[in-house]
Amino acid sequence: TTLFRSPAELTTYIELMKSVREHDPATPIVIEPSFWGHLDALRLLNIQAFLKHDSNLVVSFHFYEPRFMTQRTKNGGRFKFPGSVPIFDNVKYPDTIHWDADQVKNQLSRATEWAKKQGVPVFLGEFGICRDIDGSEQYLDAIITACLELRLSGFLYSFRDKYWDAMNYEFGANPTNYFLVKDEDENELMK
Repeated sequence: TTLFRSPAELTTYIELMKSVREHDPATPIVIEPSFWGHLDALRLLNIQAFLKHDSNLVVSFHFYEPRFMTQRTKNGGRFKFPGSVPIFDNVKYPDTIHWDADQVKNQLSRATEWAKKQGVPVFLGEFGICRDIDGSEQYLDAIITACLELRLSGFLYSFRDKYWDAMNYEFGANPTNYFLVKDEDENELMK
């Protein structure tokens, strides 16, 4: 975690950074906010406390928003991209946000604006969507396009596991397919 409950906790991180620098003075140290690297946690990250001790830092964050859409179990076939997604689930009349390429870029621009204000580089350390969500290929394209336009480096989270296939994009978007789709013309997720 990078939200410090005590000065001793911050001191521990500073000591770790010093230890790294004893062996490697050149490589940037990557720091990530708490809450699984969530974009909204950037505002809680006291990056200036770190920068006082080491100016060669890079901040990483994750983007799987909105989670009600991007996660298979939370979505349950209810939401697609582009489309409206409730802010809160299981309420009778929920407020919704329309998620499309513009909304994705707007959200990611919050990170680049934060980085400019803080004077520190930032990159998108993870992003993704379960492969069988309706519109997953458009969602991935929206993030990649926004990253290019914002000059934001990003890493697609793709996971190959024989027991969990939700983010193995090599299978394509069809949830019943458990074989690699090698032909890019047949796999919209790999274009």
